[in-house]
Amino acid sequence: MSFNKYQKNKVKKLSSKIAKAGFGHILRELNLTHILPFTQFRKHKEFSRDLPDAAALVRLLTDLGPGFIELARIAASRSDLVPQKYQNDLLNLSYQLQGLKRAHVDSVLRRELGRSKAKEFSHIDKIAHHINLLGSTHRAIMHDGARALVTVNYEHVAREFEKNLDQIEFLFDKALPNLESQKAIVWQNVIDELRSRAEIITDLTNAAAKEEILSEQFKESKKIIIPEVLWEYTTPNLLVQSHRNLPDWSDLAHRRATTASSKKYLVQYLLEAFAYQYGIGGHFLLRPRLSNWLVGEKNSIVFNNFLAIGYLEPQMRMLFIEFLRAVLESDAQRASKLLLKMHYESRDLEDHQSAGLVLRKIEGETVSEKIWYCLEHAWQGRLIVPLGISMAAESVLYLEHALKRFDPEIDLGDALLSAIKKM
Repeated sequence: MSFNKYQKNKVKKLSSKIAKAGFGHILRELNLTHILPFTQFRKHKEFSRDLPDAAALVRLLTDLGPGFIELARIAASRSDLVPQKYQNDLLNLSYQLQGLKRAHVDSVLRRELGRSKAKEFSHIDKIAHHINLLGSTHRAIMHDGARALVTVNYEHVAREFEKNLDQIEFLFDKALPNLESQKAIVWQNVIDELRSRAEIITDLTNAAAKEEILSEQFKESKKIIIPEVLWEYTTPNLLVQSHRNLPDWSDLAHRRATTASSKKYLVQYLLEAFAYQYGIGGHFLLRPRLSNWLVGEKNSIVFNNFLAIGYLEPQMRMLFIEFLRAVLESDAQRASKLLLKMHYESRDLEDHQSAGLVLRKIEGETVSEKIWYCLEHAWQGRLIVPLGISMAAESVLYLEHALKRFDPEIDLGDALLSAIKKM
């Protein structure tokens, strides 16, 4: 990537912020101290190796912008990249949009659709249903009475995100050739994933296309309903989906609504859907939460919020399902072999002999604790775990936390194992 003098100066200012915030050692580890302003470069050997607290890192990332927020979210679950003391804070990191007003939604509608078509929305909620990285999602009602979810991107935030992407590309173009080969592969996977996510969140027609891929996965299902994309209103900065006036799972968990549906069957159908997403479809909700699901008739489940979609490569899908099963059955030997197989499937991998793993047991009280126990030992053994695998594991972590709030009595291990066996 070629950068002009102005862009290089911007990157120098960015690296200066990183050093001033107390994270100069990161620049040193990535061999990037040479891009610092000269006065700071002279002092780079003095950078402290004591890690600032997580709050300092969150403040720094927020100051750097939304692209760095998303980069941190991707790397957050990887203790081979991110120190454990930061992981929880980064996993839950959000980007607080400044000056969020309903007027922004109206102006985006008029700009993207024209005044006459924008008037087809008779009502749009002032309070956002979701706050997203580059904008917000609102419930709406059309003139014909149909309900919709309207997601908008705000131009000033999207421009900042694009600038961040250029800065990140520049930094890693400089850093990756100097990193140890295995770490360079993992960081390259992170950058590739950031590019993939950028395509979705900066062009909402791509998010709509992902939603339709999920819809195709469940077109024969009577229990899983994926909303329709209203393409006549959808543009790169605007995503409009059909919506239903139904309680979501959070409403049920907090007793803000009641339903005749059975929690037992809702959880069963949801876990079967996730097992299918991980093992066959490949596209899955990355950070599921209770508000992502509405309760339909006859224990059906309506999904929403499709801006965070993870992906497993075809050769990794059944490997992940088999790994999940081994973990749920406490088969440490089988889990070890599957993690080794994932390692050997990694592209451009050299020096196989430098890595290894033997699990004698699987420890942990919860499903996610057991999964991360295995992954941590894999990373300690210098195994390369493909990023898609750790993203799917992260999805299970969020799924587990959501279902605990929905029904504390559920035995997720047994229920998930049962869903896997039905595949």
